[in-house]
Amino acid sequence: MDDSERNQIQQSAEAAAACEAAAREAEKGGVDAARPAAQPEAAAQIEAAAWPGAQPEAAATPLTWHAPKKQRRGKSKILRALLLTLYWLLQWTWGIVQNVAGLVMFVAAGRGKARGYHGAAVRNWNLSGSMTLGMFILMDRGHGDDILAHEWGHTIQSIILGPLYLLVVGLPSIIWAGLPAFDRYRSTKHVPYDRLYCEGWATRLGRRTIVSKRQK
Repeated sequence: MDDSERNQIQQSAEAAAACEAAAREAEKGGVDAARPAAQPEAAAQIEAAAWPGAQPEAAATPLTWHAPKKQRRGKSKILRALLLTLYWLLQWTWGIVQNVAGLVMFVAAGRGKARGYHGAAVRNWNLSGSMTLGMFILMDRGHGDDILAHEWGHTIQSIILGPLYLLVVGLPSIIWAGLPAFDRYRSTKHVPYDRLYCEGWATRLGRRTIVSKRQK
């Protein structure tokens, strides 16, 4: 028996003694017998002592796959196109009544170049205030992005309510905005314009367009 064989036998004996000592400590302390298996470093040291020539197995590295940026952009464009198609389809089927009226107003009263806003058609006009019928928005020239987002919220109400839009949203909005009595009430009581149920609803629906614009 040469020196290398004697060293291997001695190391194996030491490893066995270490295992027995660990088992005795586990029994004395009431530790679960499975505890040593939860300590990979100690187990690796014992295994290395018992088998000096063995190489520890490398931990498996999980493989992850990320879609290329161009592919993600392509999917987002397809999703946007589908949503816009659904938006226009619902406007001209379920909400066709207010869209026909809106188209007439858009052509007759609109001034300047038309522009798009999340599927809606927007033009300025010479009257004070802003108005939305279906997917058509007529804007006061002095109004900014917050009002435009609010008016876009009315276009979503058109999709949700369909033929009930003019009764549930249109008529109450005209009365709330047009009657001097309500104008005085808002001024003296400091009541915000979107306190009316349908106006507050439109503001909440329009907030998502402001958030998405700021995130870009």
